[in-house]
Amino acid sequence: MGNGVRSTGLAMTVMALVLVLVSSVRAQVGDSGGVMNPNLAAADEMRGLPHLTGPIVEGLVARKPFLSMTDLHAYLITSLSADQLTELYPRLFVPINLNTASREAILLVPGVGARMAHEFEEYRPYRALAQFRREMGKYVDDDEVTRFERYVFVPINLNTVRWPRALPLCVLGLTWAAVAAAGQVPTEPDEMFDAFCAVCHGQDGSGQVDNPAIDSAPMDFTDCAVATPEPDGDWELVITHGGLAAGLSSEMPSYGDALTTGQIGALIGYIRGFCTEPGWPIGTLNFPRPIFTEKAFPENEFLLLPELSEGADGVTEFALRAIYERRLGRRGHVEVRLPVESVSAAGERRTGVGDVKVAGKYVVHTDRAMTRITTVGLEVSLPTGDEDAGLGHGTAVIEPYLAFGTTLGDLYLQTQLKVESPANDLLSEAELGYDVYVGFDLSEFLTTWTLGLELNGMDRDLALTPQLRRGLTRTGAIAVAAGLQIPLTNRDTRQTRWVGYFLWEYLDPVFAVKN
Repeated sequence: MGNGVRSTGLAMTVMALVLVLVSSVRAQVGDSGGVMNPNLAAADEMRGLPHLTGPIVEGLVARKPFLSMTDLHAYLITSLSADQLTELYPRLFVPINLNTASREAILLVPGVGARMAHEFEEYRPYRALAQFRREMGKYVDDDEVTRFERYVFVPINLNTVRWPRALPLCVLGLTWAAVAAAGQVPTEPDEMFDAFCAVCHGQDGSGQVDNPAIDSAPMDFTDCAVATPEPDGDWELVITHGGLAAGLSSEMPSYGDALTTGQIGALIGYIRGFCTEPGWPIGTLNFPRPIFTEKAFPENEFLLLPELSEGADGVTEFALRAIYERRLGRRGHVEVRLPVESVSAAGERRTGVGDVKVAGKYVVHTDRAMTRITTVGLEVSLPTGDEDAGLGHGTAVIEPYLAFGTTLGDLYLQTQLKVESPANDLLSEAELGYDVYVGFDLSEFLTTWTLGLELNGMDRDLALTPQLRRGLTRTGAIAVAAGLQIPLTNRDTRQTRWVGYFLWEYLDPVFAVKN
């Protein structure tokens, strides 16, 4: 009798989940962002939401399913005030069909007023969520569009859906539904990968499967050059919030509601294991770039670094350095720096190319936990600038250095120790320099602000450089920074300088995927 009841209950649970999953194949939905659908949420989950008393929750359970948001609203408005509903709906909502929802239903979406409701309706019919994202992006920023997506969906025409590609995802969903209903939720990293990831990324992590379930190319986790440069935090962001959070394909779903932070971390560790070549430092050590301190992590970047200051004679001086960086192999890195300067010398303005620099660095150590990185490097400044015009040193300059990076809680710590010597007198004219940078991110997203402070020293000169950095695209490929270098010593001869950079990670996609 007990087994029969359990079997019947299991069958009914699986059937309910099947219906939900089939519906998901027929619609494009955004990341829920933690918003509960009352048709899917358990009573215990809803009891933790604002203003939902025991009797209200019992009524919600008894009235399932709610076929529309207006149906849910009609029930709740009899027990809760308008202010209480305003506080509740960001947490509990029945997603609305963008093509058929009434104006009344659209106005129930948190934060939507009459103007935005008009915009929702104006672009009908929606054929894909990407269309909604593009059109609403004309009026609000990306974060607000992402928030709207928690409450809406776009139906898919079953006569045009690509079933050969959709079927593997549906089968995976049905299998997962049966496992979850039976209480056999995977908790081991390999089991989680098989349940959530293998259908697209393949059992071996290569992204090669016989019948691809998605249109976009999944990442090849076995390609160390591709899989290692990104930080664990970026992977956690994508697994938790879906591909859209990092400007990637919406075909990468979010698992933040299904997995704990610890499980996501264990899954990332398992995925890292698909790169079997030793010696690759992982992207967790790829800290945000300071303005002056040399990063220890090898990079593929192009940068423009402007400097603006007022000279001792009151004339504005300007410099712009262009830097091309290229990673070599697992731990190497080379770069070329081309400076253009405009200075005041002997009472007149001189503008031209300064001393070109070539440089290389190599990672000599990373700890087993991948929390610390140490690099040695060498810069050579070539006497290409006009010394008489104040645009160069007139001789080659050699600069060996040691760079180090680590984290202290939520803080990034990056340091550089260097010795600068003219090639014609390496010892007696050598000067010791050092840079220390401390910074932290304000959020987990790639468009976050990073606050930083640098201490810059060269021989007897000492300066402090507070700075701000921000990613400009959801992919993280473009970033800018700005700061003010304030001299702490020799202030009678050294001026405050406005400094910054424009950074392009040229091997990463610049713009978010449109799909």
